[in-house]
Amino acid sequence: MGILQIVWKLSCRHIGSVPTVRMKSLPFSGTCRMQNGAGVFQGLCSTSSPSDVPRPSVPKTRDDFLSMYNFTMTKKVEFEDIDAMQHVNNTRYFRWFESIRIRHFAHAIDAKFSFDPAGIKPVVADTWCRFRMPLDLYDTVEIGARVIEIDQPRGEFKHEYVVWSESFQKAAAVGGCTIVVVDYDTGGKRTAIPEDWLGMLQG
Repeated sequence: MGILQIVWKLSCRHIGSVPTVRMKSLPFSGTCRMQNGAGVFQGLCSTSSPSDVPRPSVPKTRDDFLSMYNFTMTKKVEFEDIDAMQHVNNTRYFRWFESIRIRHFAHAIDAKFSFDPAGIKPVVADTWCRFRMPLDLYDTVEIGARVIEIDQPRGEFKHEYVVWSESFQKAAAVGGCTIVVVDYDTGGKRTAIPEDWLGMLQG
């Protein structure tokens, strides 16, 4: 690429309640994937295009966007979203994904999401983002979310996201995550998706 770019790979291994973190440098690109499982967190970006990162359909128009994603939220790009490169920092997209993920899930089960570690809860296993174009200050974005895959016995479902720029009328980023269902009453073990969640997640 001609420019030395560094990204950190983090391995966070829990020792009791205190995590230890190890870091090493890796090449950087516009595709990021983070995984969380068995007490280990990893964040990875690479110059190659990882084969395990999905390639979702990208809406070409706003009508396409709205027809593909029936659950959306709107955000204005604020000064705090901008980094030294004068565009929205890549970490902000994951914040937007997090916000719409919680809202979508609360909407799906028709209840406010409870964050207490008890009972059956959805937990993010991995998340990823493909950055298609930079976003500027004062733009307004719509973030869309949908469930694209449900594996009820394994206790797993997949979310897909699009960030739509009103200024450019284009998809600025596409992303997604895998969510697993765990039962905190059994020590946080994975469990099947409850029957009463299925219809609402599919709706």
